[in-house]
Amino acid sequence: MNANFPFTPNYTLQDRRYYKFIEDEQRWRSRSTVQTFPQLPQTLRITTFNVLVSQFDDESVIRTDLRHPYQLETFLPEQNSDIICLCEVNDWYLTNILQQQWVRENYYTTHYMEVKQQKNRKMYVVILSKIPFFRVFHLYHTGMSDFVQRPVVVAVFAFQKGDTVEYVSFLGCHLKAGGDGALVRKQQFIDVLGSLRNTNIAPSLNCCIAVGDMNMQHSEEEQNVAYDGINVVDAWTSLHPNEEGATYDYRANQMIKGMGFDGIFRFDRVLIANGPETIPIFTPSSIEIIGTEPICEQVFLSDHFGITATLKS
Repeated sequence: MNANFPFTPNYTLQDRRYYKFIEDEQRWRSRSTVQTFPQLPQTLRITTFNVLVSQFDDESVIRTDLRHPYQLETFLPEQNSDIICLCEVNDWYLTNILQQQWVRENYYTTHYMEVKQQKNRKMYVVILSKIPFFRVFHLYHTGMSDFVQRPVVVAVFAFQKGDTVEYVSFLGCHLKAGGDGALVRKQQFIDVLGSLRNTNIAPSLNCCIAVGDMNMQHSEEEQNVAYDGINVVDAWTSLHPNEEGATYDYRANQMIKGMGFDGIFRFDRVLIANGPETIPIFTPSSIEIIGTEPICEQVFLSDHFGITATLKS
């Protein structure tokens, strides 16, 4: 991978369709844009979670046969979130989550796949939303060939607020992993934050909510979550400034040890970005770490804990 990054926005966008389950037809149908804009909600409940893909690790340790059904049938529906961002979703997980009744009845999805299409060769970032999308894009980081299959998923919402329309982008991220990936992640953050000023995404973006597995491993990387005067609020540090907030913690998650790893990191985040002269549309009001208990002896839902946050308008 080329490490000579420009450290200015350097990405391409691909317009995508999204999907809604049609009960009368018993099938998922694609959509390209919303026809009417919902009212700006007073609160927005968000969950982000890395489901831990099954293909890389010892199944006797990570027990995907137990974890993934529990996530799909119990853990995720219990969150009752307006928007859910899932990282490390493979073909099996995608087809199975789209068969869940709670998803079919309540959510739009950025991704769709039929069971017969399963190949289990990719990992996706998938966004589920109770609120209809205005538009959906994939954001590809230029010069990062190993991220062709894992773009940032950009879901744009258009909210009616009085006589005006407020456009908000919601970005599902799974950034470069590894202690040697700090410069890559810096460029990725610039691409993510720089998209706030891209009028091809929406006529006037007023707010960008970036969530997911940011994979940050060094304290000095905190200064990289910035670009050109854009104000970024980290929901966890704004509400719990004196708490560690680790979502990857070998002390609390014994499954990490069984996988042969260690480390204590705040990988998973909810970030709210606004322009320097923009009155914030959403501000964080609560946040909690979720999925911290084992589902059976030394088997946790994932090697990551999740995050559920509530934003208020």
